[in-house]
Amino acid sequence: MSSSLVAAAAVTSLLSHGFDTSIETHRARISTATDLSYGREETLSLLDELSTFESGRFLLKNQGLDGEWISYLILDAPLREDLCPLEHWMVHRAPSALATRARFWIFQEVMTARLQDNMRIASVPCGLMEDLLHLPTQGLANIALVGIDLDENALKMAAENAQSKGFHNASFIQKDAWDLGEENAYDLLTSSGLNIYVTDPVRHEALFESFFKALKPGAVLVSSFWTPPPALNPASPWVDVDPQDALKQKVVFKDIIGAKWQNFDMPGTITAQLTRIGYKDIQILPDPNWIMPTVVATKP
Repeated sequence: MSSSLVAAAAVTSLLSHGFDTSIETHRARISTATDLSYGREETLSLLDELSTFESGRFLLKNQGLDGEWISYLILDAPLREDLCPLEHWMVHRAPSALATRARFWIFQEVMTARLQDNMRIASVPCGLMEDLLHLPTQGLANIALVGIDLDENALKMAAENAQSKGFHNASFIQKDAWDLGEENAYDLLTSSGLNIYVTDPVRHEALFESFFKALKPGAVLVSSFWTPPPALNPASPWVDVDPQDALKQKVVFKDIIGAKWQNFDMPGTITAQLTRIGYKDIQILPDPNWIMPTVVATKP
């Protein structure tokens, strides 16, 4: 793991790795499961292979990835040449990994196009705050970055990450994303990863409303959401996804680790939620496979 990856995503980490599940617990569950997508022996073999590398062991223990490992997946792992076959597949072929990486760079493009002097930009939850620290803010005057998270230790580590990258005009606030307590405060706000844990549509919409209040008039929200795979919804927008890779991903994340973090939405649902709150100029920008689209919306 790169030494630059020094923090976990705050709220996301609290929700994604609070399970502390043992490998033997997974093995016992798989041994009695009646709805496996692969044969039992093949599934158990993948379980054993997951336990041989660090990110796989984290998945098995925590049933999800935190901000540190998501940053690794996006920025570090694609450059490594020492990945075992299963981790190589997870990094280079798993549909969710490809979508997460594409989403990161779409965010960068969208936010970069809107950068100008005298901006206050927030990331909620900030995690490592890589989304803001990668922006080309050099040469711009009075750019303030704000990381917001629930986890005090994560905020501390994110601050160290900002300092290590040479960005000193950053502040970090410990707050609940649903209760930011600020109005008309930000010129740009980015949020990715939190809403995939929210299954209640009312609470999901309340999150977007909290962001709306925190934005200045004319400011922009940049967020994202997961779309359902075809196996769950025949109307799924997924395109050009290898069915075998989609099936293997289901085996790894559902059958083996029992992930509890996937909440899926259709583009129309997200657009309707944002419209009810009052956002305008809503754009849905898909990744190449329509798995994790970016949504851009403006507060009038």
